[in-house]
Amino acid sequence: MPSAPDKEELLAQALADFLDRQARAETPAIEGFCRDHAEIADELRPQLETLAEIDGAIGLSEQPPPSGHPATLSGYKILGEIGSGGMGRVFLAMDERLGRKVAIKTLNARYADH
Repeated sequence: MPSAPDKEELLAQALADFLDRQARAETPAIEGFCRDHAEIADELRPQLETLAEIDGAIGLSEQPPPSGHPATLSGYKILGEIGSGGMGRVFLAMDERLGRKVAIKTLNARYADH
């Protein structure tokens, strides 16, 4: 059985592997992925389920961004807007260099001088 620091490292590596596969549109099934990582399955499963819930809650598809949104931002392809508020907006984007989805928070123009 791996020690706590070793388990954390294995968990981080497994999560990164799962996200990399998802970015390549492979999207492995959670149960099968946990079976492949049996030594950390109890810790891994809730993490993967949370990721799935977040993806479902965001509900964004990789369509061109709606009008009013930039198509790219600082070299990232904008997939959609996750949310907005008084201070700015948060976009879901694709880091095409790394092949991963990222969140980009932008500040409202009124805060540009602060």
